[in-house]
Amino acid sequence: MPSASDELEVQLNELHRKFERLKVLYEQYFMGIEKVEPATPRKELGRAILDLQQMQVRNTGLRFKAATLVQKWNIYQSYWNRTLRDIEAGRYARHVATARRRAAQEGVEFPAEAMGLHLPAMGPHRASAGPGEQRGGVDPPPERRPPRAALAGDAVPPTSGPAAEPPAAAVQTPPLGGPSVPTLTEEQLRELHRRVVEAQQAIGEKVTRYEVLAAQLQRQLPQLLAEHRCTSITFDVVTKDGRVRLKPRPLR
Repeated sequence: MPSASDELEVQLNELHRKFERLKVLYEQYFMGIEKVEPATPRKELGRAILDLQQMQVRNTGLRFKAATLVQKWNIYQSYWNRTLRDIEAGRYARHVATARRRAAQEGVEFPAEAMGLHLPAMGPHRASAGPGEQRGGVDPPPERRPPRAALAGDAVPPTSGPAAEPPAAAVQTPPLGGPSVPTLTEEQLRELHRRVVEAQQAIGEKVTRYEVLAAQLQRQLPQLLAEHRCTSITFDVVTKDGRVRLKPRPLR
């Protein structure tokens, strides 16, 4: 007969499988692949995790595994809620970028506010981002691992010090007048840096400093522009193989 620990381990594995599936569904919804938010499986998984929190787990290994799952669940809950608010407010980065490309194709002037050319003041307790400050255009955050961010396959050296836990934690923004990057305004670069930081914080990765990211983009953007034969490049922040990366998207 299977022991209680064996049954709990099977239950945890099943919850983890459902959690990974829910992450995929939400990312597909944010990308526009899925047309309906996966609210029902989210509610069912949330109820199961709530039951898990109320259990008394004696096995140390299983208790740690359960606590890790609950912690990741809370992080993703915040990420999903924030991204949904950004979508409702019309400031989700992916949607703004799509609208900007459509406006360029149709020859219509695109509002500067929606392009992130106006950056509202940031504070340590802001609940949501302002226009052009999309916080959830990130492939949410997988398990906690110590890898580093990468741009076009190269590693970005992280800063020293412990990684922040929740993705919503504030990161001090460097003063204006930092490094300039070809084809990117400073506000757009700051918005990109913030998205990278959020993805890194969510997986427990050491945060990349703004100056480090800007310096690497300064070096690599000219090469990417020549390689793709385009005049401008935007970047998607993705998580692949446990590492936060910047995926270039050439604009012609």
